[in-house]
Amino acid sequence: MWGVPALLALVLWSLRPDSWRAPARRAEGGAASAWRVGRTRFGLLVTAFFALQSLSSYAVIGWLPTILTDHGMSPDRAGLMLGVALVVGVPSTLALLPLTRTGPRPRLAFVVLGASLTAGYLGLLCAPLAVPTLWAVLTGIGLGAFPLVLAIIGGSGHSPQETAALSTFAQSAGYLLASAGPLGLGLPRSATGPWALPLLTLLALAALQPLVGLALTARRTH
Repeated sequence: MWGVPALLALVLWSLRPDSWRAPARRAEGGAASAWRVGRTRFGLLVTAFFALQSLSSYAVIGWLPTILTDHGMSPDRAGLMLGVALVVGVPSTLALLPLTRTGPRPRLAFVVLGASLTAGYLGLLCAPLAVPTLWAVLTGIGLGAFPLVLAIIGGSGHSPQETAALSTFAQSAGYLLASAGPLGLGLPRSATGPWALPLLTLLALAALQPLVGLALTARRTH
């Protein structure tokens, strides 16, 4: 099923008049080093934000139904709540994406996403079965940071090579760090029983995410 939209995108892309032209020659200065670009302040902030938003996504996808069923919700409804969280993220991201284009508005997008994610986690911690659909919606909105950070990466760099190097470093290191999320949250839950400690950890990371986003967009000179 996932191959169908990819195939459609390939067909549409091939219809562009310049889609099959030879790649442009590299900009003067040659290839950029992913290691050098990633160690800059901007590179480290991008990587940190990428890791935080990816970790939240992995945690929600991996553990949200279990959190709800452990509190007494039926498995079917718990799976539905995960579906709600994932579906809500698509329109919310499309609504916030224009905020990345000009001026100080990217900062507003990062604050909105961080506040929504924090509120969703707080609801799951304090009253998971009170209004679970609301917690799922808030969490889903908060998970919409992925396209925003990609837009920030795409708009950075002094050359295509530098942008590609930043993307390589941020995604490689970010995904590596985020991959520890599901296991890192599952271990304390197995040791302590309740979900309080894992959810408090997610709350702390969700509160940190907009702070990193604000630092990331504080100065757009790289």
